[in-house]
Amino acid sequence: MLIGERYLIRFKLGEDGIGQVCLTEDQELEGAIRAIKLLPDKLTEDIKAVKRLKEEAQITMELNHGNIVRLHNYEKKEKTHYLVMKYVNGIDLNTYIGVKRKIGEQSSRRIGIELAKALNVAHGHRPSIIHRDIKPANILLEWPELDIETIRSLKKKGADLSPEELPDIDTAGIRLADFGIARHVRDSMSKYRNSSDTSGTKLYMSPEQIRGKGVDIRSDLYSLGATLYELLSGTLHSAVNQ
Repeated sequence: MLIGERYLIRFKLGEDGIGQVCLTEDQELEGAIRAIKLLPDKLTEDIKAVKRLKEEAQITMELNHGNIVRLHNYEKKEKTHYLVMKYVNGIDLNTYIGVKRKIGEQSSRRIGIELAKALNVAHGHRPSIIHRDIKPANILLEWPELDIETIRSLKKKGADLSPEELPDIDTAGIRLADFGIARHVRDSMSKYRNSSDTSGTKLYMSPEQIRGKGVDIRSDLYSLGATLYELLSGTLHSAVNQ
């Protein structure tokens, strides 16, 4: 199957509250591998939501850093809207700690430093780009040397992975995904649902974000701290009840 008469789907990488993600080959760029996120049909029927998403995508595409998953473009073909992103050959940190429970101080320190580098670039952008949804599920671990089919197998097993099957986290690249775009999709889709799908995300949110107040770069730093706390302790420290 082709997306936009250009991207050949090889297999589905996963699905979350904001759409399906597929691994594809770009037929116009000699089979270059790309990750494609297909946006929900209901969202793409909302003209105002699409306009906001395009504006956010335009800003996010300016972020070019080794620790940030690059957004290449926002495209559409007839009624199909989708995001074209760099493919990260790996699994998310949430899957990893779901198996390991917690990781060591040295590994956690490295992950924190790499994520801080990504945030430094985003927060230093003009205008500043606030992520608003830093959590293990949005942090990708990349092993470029592994075969894509090996990564596909790891993704399929998910929570059923054994610790022995996991690649060494200290050899993984650290990539922060879903800058801005994911938040806009969730916010726009919330009116089509009977309930919010952000309960898991709230475990990493700063108090002001949970209360619906204005957020700035400090909110991202809080979420980064909550993530690192979980990596080191194996438990969550949430502001939900604060």
